[in-house]
Amino acid sequence: MRKKDNARARLTKKLFREAYFESLKAKGNYENVTITEVCERAELNRTTFYYFYKNCSDLLEKLEDGEIEEMKDIFSSSTEPFSPDNAEKIADVLERNADLNTACTNGIIGEGLKNKINDTVREVCLSSWKEPLTKSNSNKAEMISITVSLAFYELLFSHHGKYTVKDTFALLSEMLG
Repeated sequence: MRKKDNARARLTKKLFREAYFESLKAKGNYENVTITEVCERAELNRTTFYYFYKNCSDLLEKLEDGEIEEMKDIFSSSTEPFSPDNAEKIADVLERNADLNTACTNGIIGEGLKNKINDTVREVCLSSWKEPLTKSNSNKAEMISITVSLAFYELLFSHHGKYTVKDTFALLSEMLG
């Protein structure tokens, strides 16, 4: 059965998200967050939680996947993945998901989001550069895409706040242009 995506469903998911991150801050580790605590903080019942999620890990995975899908949509809508326009769009995604990204950066939720972001950027790079680069060296496209995806993540997340998305995209575009 497909879950509803109306205003009430979006509000409910938002309340669960906020409650999850409040619980995460209080507990310090995603493994210690319980459905009961999330429901109490959201002031919603467990049945409602189970309508949308299997467990807290499923909630976290859906939050991560939502951010990744937004990034993929942005990258796929442009012939220049690291354009200034895309930088602004990605910055908006990161800002809307600041609680998720901060938890990932601080090691509170594990490596899932980091790996998904790296995989997404690597896929974008490979699809953009593989054909021109394979003519000269079959491994070069993969090596460059891995380097860029790791640099993208490190610049945006591991040095949170030190480098802007716009600066990161400009650097990557210059390096690859």
